[in-house]
Amino acid sequence: MNKKESKILALVLMLAMVLSVSMFMTSCNSEPSTLEEYVAQDDELKEQLDQFAESQEGMTIEIKENQIIYTYTFAQQLDEDIVEASQEQIESSMSSFASTFENIASSCEEETKIKGVTVKVNYLNKDGSEIWSKVFPEE
Repeated sequence: MNKKESKILALVLMLAMVLSVSMFMTSCNSEPSTLEEYVAQDDELKEQLDQFAESQEGMTIEIKENQIIYTYTFAQQLDEDIVEASQEQIESSMSSFASTFENIASSCEEETKIKGVTVKVNYLNKDGSEIWSKVFPEE
């Protein structure tokens, strides 16, 4: 794994930890039916997520329904042969983080009392084409 990929994986892991801690530290006044509604009710949490995403070059965080979506977009367009090699490296590297993402999903469920929370990790080429994507826990 090269230095850039290591940095990307470290950012994803850090992001996961920040989100997990933030979810534990927040509370809401009414009963939201989705994680998206839960986050929408907490301005401080939304701000923390936005600030963290803005501080990470190429990284975005979205909450849609009950899914936390981390998307990393490469700054340079990768050639097809590099994309194929990268897919294997990313899959191999991300398998070691599977339990971390699964724990984030279960921790969010416990904190929010909302069932079915998942974490999706996307890697996109500069043109927006998908290089790799996976949902944790696996569906």
